[in-house]
Amino acid sequence: MNSSSHPKGDSQTPSSNTSSVFEKYRTFLVRNRIFLRFLEDGLSKLVLYAPSRFVAHSEEELDQNVSPSAQNKILPESLYAVIHLWSLLNDTLYHGFGKGNGLTVGNIDEMDVASKNEFSRKFVIICRLTLSMLECIAPALEVSAYSSRRYRNHQTIQERYVKTLEISNTFERIKFVCRVGILMMNYWKQCSTTTGILQNGGMLDPEGEHHDSFITSSKSEEYRIKKLLYVGPRSGRTSRRTHVLDSNHRHDTHDDSMDVQPLNVLDAPRARLAMLVLGEILHVYRPLYYIHSSLKQEKSSDSNMNKRLHQFKSWIISLCMDLLSQKLIMISKSRSLVFKDGCHLSVDTSSHSTKEELYRRKLRLVLYLLRAPIWDSLTRPGLMHVGSIVRSVPFVGESLVQYCFDMLEYCKKWHFMMEG
Repeated sequence: MNSSSHPKGDSQTPSSNTSSVFEKYRTFLVRNRIFLRFLEDGLSKLVLYAPSRFVAHSEEELDQNVSPSAQNKILPESLYAVIHLWSLLNDTLYHGFGKGNGLTVGNIDEMDVASKNEFSRKFVIICRLTLSMLECIAPALEVSAYSSRRYRNHQTIQERYVKTLEISNTFERIKFVCRVGILMMNYWKQCSTTTGILQNGGMLDPEGEHHDSFITSSKSEEYRIKKLLYVGPRSGRTSRRTHVLDSNHRHDTHDDSMDVQPLNVLDAPRARLAMLVLGEILHVYRPLYYIHSSLKQEKSSDSNMNKRLHQFKSWIISLCMDLLSQKLIMISKSRSLVFKDGCHLSVDTSSHSTKEELYRRKLRLVLYLLRAPIWDSLTRPGLMHVGSIVRSVPFVGESLVQYCFDMLEYCKKWHFMMEG
């Protein structure tokens, strides 16, 4: 009797309740996205860079009988992972799944060839989502492998450090496959489109200035060239294209309807594209090479002197790979290229988004000062000399120097801090 008195519409299934909660949260998210963004960034920085937490990480290196704070030191990294996963979920809900941004490949109005094919689009989405989630959970998994009680009592610090390198090596392999997959989808059958370089490691960044484009855009540069080509005939001026690799700075008249006649082999469109692809492959392979080399050194039974020589070798090779990658990308700079088969391609490194990405990569070269063996032989002694001067500052000098050294020691120890 009671059950029949209720209207049919009043009965709510679990799925409808879930949908209602989902919609309410999304409405709250849309109204308070700016506040939540500040909250996400503030919490993540607080849990990762709080001054007191570095003490727990340094205690274990000095004594096996560590305090409770050192035993629970995985908590900040776990919170860091949860906060970033929450931020990733919020970005997805806020920007949507199919209108550009969110979990899509890029802005709907600037979709490239990878977005036009459904399989390619889904493949790129999966790769980028994998990269982003790995970046979120890497800190917790690395520190957990090192600090786990299961390993603490039965393995030395060296053995546990090898365990963290093995996990990092696995992560970098997955990242390398995802990034190469993204690049190949972008460069595959690139007729009547543009190419660029991988932006922000291929990870999702819907708040970015370029609408979460995973490949840098050269749209503005193309518009400028087209405008010059149009104005030239009307005004009597000649539109001229500079060949970057020509030492004499020779120019030739450019016509979109004609094949580009290269001044030399390296000026050919396919050669420039090959240099761009090679530069990007070096960029995405370098982190994998460095972590694999570090793991191999730690596992070897060589003397300390030989290990140190191998460290210098891998450090130099890694730096050369990064510098060569940036150089190849810069010399691949060109405007509109036309292949003999009629395929129209733009390989451009002068657009604003590309310049920003190259600048980001140049800034990350500073991390080489924290990597072994440069940290012990050059950076640390230099910072200790500077620290001895700063310590003389009343009230804050001693605490500031101690905090900076603890933070740098923490950063250089974990792979996710050096490559994330």
